[in-house]
Amino acid sequence: MIKELLKVQKEVNRVLRKAEQEDDSFEGIVDKLGMVRMYDVGLPMHMVLGIVEEFVKDVEERERIKALAGFDEEHTQNLYDTVSVKWNSRNN
Repeated sequence: MIKELLKVQKEVNRVLRKAEQEDDSFEGIVDKLGMVRMYDVGLPMHMVLGIVEEFVKDVEERERIKALAGFDEEHTQNLYDTVSVKWNSRNN
């Protein structure tokens, strides 16, 4: 049973990542998730809707993480300090 659950989890994650990348419609995501099978049975609609709802809640966090990827706060602060000194001393 655990193997089957892990297989479903992997497939659901794949479908959701691809749908997000391709900017699929809500109906498209629901249809694709409805095709995921566990023991040759499709996921029930209430489960599909719950999965989509949970995924949507996490979108803001994923976007924030993507935006901060490679962001170095210390480097930015040092650069700010250096540039501000140069700017403020330009007329002296």
